[in-house]
Amino acid sequence: MAAGRPPLAATPRRGGCTLDWPRSRPPVHAAPRAHRLVRAALHRLPAPPRTVKSDRGQAIVEFAMVLPLLLALIVAVVLVAEIGVARLALEHAAAEAARTGALTNDDDLVRATVAAAVTPLDPKLVSVSIDPPRTQPPRSGAPRGSLIRIRVRYVIPVPLGFVGLPQFVVEGAAARRIEWVP
Repeated sequence: MAAGRPPLAATPRRGGCTLDWPRSRPPVHAAPRAHRLVRAALHRLPAPPRTVKSDRGQAIVEFAMVLPLLLALIVAVVLVAEIGVARLALEHAAAEAARTGALTNDDDLVRATVAAAVTPLDPKLVSVSIDPPRTQPPRSGAPRGSLIRIRVRYVIPVPLGFVGLPQFVVEGAAARRIEWVP
């Protein structure tokens, strides 16, 4: 090795042979013009997307995306609970009306019993059907021992009805043996 010269490094080249060059100075490119063109083309490429430095406002955006689902779920739960309450109230009202109809022969009293028994519901939305009617046998003749059937229907007012949700009709029914004697 000559004095004052930096040590040589062996680097493999494309052809498989090695080229010795001093470590202090980089090797000369085999095609400097092509190297410059490739480098310039790489600098013209669009920049990669930048990473987010702050996530401020992310929670608000996520909440805004989930809020409609939460509201729909809450409305569904409340509607199912209202259907359950209506069903229980109608079953109770039908049982009370059947008891009243079994002891008396008064349809108006049966309807008044239903209106009084459907306490949490709107009595105007309740319809009552009595089978058999008072004017037909066996209620008009010797009714003792025959059945009186009371069917109570309630149309639940659906919130957001303009969306196209169907109306829910809940029914309650009861039957009793008639005990009164004409």
